Amino acid sequence: MTNDEIKELMVKGQRDGAQLHRVADVIYKVSIVLNFIIGIVGVILFFVAMSSEGIRLALVVGIATAVICAIGYALAVLGSNGAKVLVHLLFANLAILDKHREQQ
Repeated sequence: MTNDEIKELMVKGQRDGAQLHRVADVIYKVSIVLNFIIGIVGVILFFVAMSSEGIRLALVVGIATAVICAIGYALAVLGSNGAKVLVHLLFANLAILDKHREQQ
């Protein structure tokens, strides 16, 4: 590879990495908002179930809501952090490539 090709690859990698980082942040924020909405709906359904069916169904609804929210939060965190780790690996590799290019 020529120096121009390496420089072009580094610029493109930095641009794509920054875009992936922004997308990961947006996906995380949207997932958290959806998780919050699911939690609110679960609380409302908990009170509706308690007033109409009793404590047993209300507890089932409450536990199901807590499990769904916990799984949703875990997926949001793991998904967004996984993408961010990929971006950091990309930037580290680009820095190594740039340092190696400067030494030659």
